[in-house]
Amino acid sequence: MRKLILALALLTVPYAAQAQENEREVASAIERVTVFLDGAQVTRTAEAQVAAGPTTLVFSGLTATLDPQSIQLNAEGAFTVLAVTHRLDFFQESETPEAVLVLQARREAVQDSLNLQNALLEVYNQEEQMLLANRDLGGTQTGLDAATLEAAVQFFRSRLADIKREQLTTQLEIRRLRTRIQAIDNQIRELRSGPRETTSQVLVSVTAPQATRGTFALSYVTRQAGWTPAYDIRAEDLSQPIAVAYKANVYQSSGEDWDTIRLTLSTGNPSLSNTAPELNPWRLGFFRPVVRMREQAEAEPQVASDAMMESAQAVRSAAGLPAAAAPIVDQVVNATTVEFQIAQPYTIPSDGQAKTVAVGAYDIPATYEHYSVPKLDPAAFLTARITDWGTYNLISGEANLFLEGTYVGTSFLDATNTSDTLVVSLGRDPGVVVKRTKQREFSRERLIGNRQTATRGFEVEVRNTKRQNILLVLDDQVPVSTDDDIDIDVDFDKDEATFDEEPGRLRWRLRIGPDTTKTVAFTYSVRYPKNRRVVLE
Repeated sequence: MRKLILALALLTVPYAAQAQENEREVASAIERVTVFLDGAQVTRTAEAQVAAGPTTLVFSGLTATLDPQSIQLNAEGAFTVLAVTHRLDFFQESETPEAVLVLQARREAVQDSLNLQNALLEVYNQEEQMLLANRDLGGTQTGLDAATLEAAVQFFRSRLADIKREQLTTQLEIRRLRTRIQAIDNQIRELRSGPRETTSQVLVSVTAPQATRGTFALSYVTRQAGWTPAYDIRAEDLSQPIAVAYKANVYQSSGEDWDTIRLTLSTGNPSLSNTAPELNPWRLGFFRPVVRMREQAEAEPQVASDAMMESAQAVRSAAGLPAAAAPIVDQVVNATTVEFQIAQPYTIPSDGQAKTVAVGAYDIPATYEHYSVPKLDPAAFLTARITDWGTYNLISGEANLFLEGTYVGTSFLDATNTSDTLVVSLGRDPGVVVKRTKQREFSRERLIGNRQTATRGFEVEVRNTKRQNILLVLDDQVPVSTDDDIDIDVDFDKDEATFDEEPGRLRWRLRIGPDTTKTVAFTYSVRYPKNRRVVLE
């Protein structure tokens, strides 16, 4: 028994150029798929009988979007693999689309109804003919009494009216059903009128000393697939860890349905360049202006610099699995990527629609903080600070937020920062009420000599309606002078707040108990020449 693994650089060749008389079709099925952030590696398995002598085994019905350079073959058996080639198949009949099959079944049901209505109409027509054929009531007999004659006429009139009514009703139904069939036929014709789907074939040339049986594993990469991370983040209690449900939105439009297959998600991205960049010398010289005529400058096309043409690429890698993680998947940490091996088989149709796949569930220890800037938004935002977040293999993505059992909106989990602490915004917390008020007794204008003084005062009131203590980071600001003739004095409680003079930022770190209100205040004064004007608000 010999085992052969091939990873060859292949050329796509025309269908007819490689046609051989000894080609043999091999039925293969998708067994597993590794989905990258951009692209996917599909692995098919097959068993085939190999005849004595040279034979070309043809793996047909593959996606036309496969990258020929990515084809790998693992073959086991008493034979030798001579070559592996790839070609596009423009002639193979594609399977009937599911939508067409549904319409065909619907058409058959409508046709059955139409056949029934036609049969009923025929019955009504024959009954009418029979009734009309016997309208000579007396026949050869004479002397019918008036009562008998009247009853016969009444029956004839009533039954003929019923028949005509049923005929009209049936004819209307027949027209409706025929119109319905025509509409279905038009829809089927529309679905079949598109270009015939092109598929790929991989040809494996083998030779064997005698007839034998072999097993094959064929893999290739398609770019028409990928996955994006998504999260459900729940904070039920500020004294408990944060619950993170790690999900993946997997999509593909390769032309092959992935039906109940083993799925692996990889943080790798084969579409990125694997060549390390090199620095070229940065030569500096004196600027020499070039004088050109205006008409010449307008006639010459503008060329963007290399810096403008470059696009930023973010390469993310993570390592480790926390002990608290739920065993939804197995994680494999490679040198540069992480793989999530999904235990449950999934079906991913080739429709480009994202299908949600469960990746993991974590209870992550976190430190909760509230943050508020009442000058801009009278709300408190809850944040969770996670240390050692790299051990959870998180990737930047959209997150659905649930606070104390209530959906509060969406946020973005940014895992690209280099800090050892990941700050996750959990959205607005209605349990913390913030109110900023301008204090009238401190808001005034005074003129002393040739200097004008404007004073403003503000009070910020915070109420914690929650059942737990909270830590609130509260930011406000005062103006910053950009002129030597403008002087600014700030008055605040230095035991409660810190002041960063350059941006003019005041910051309080307030610990507030349950059902407790905390108030802070500050004022600032601006002095400037009386013949000048400044705008404070």
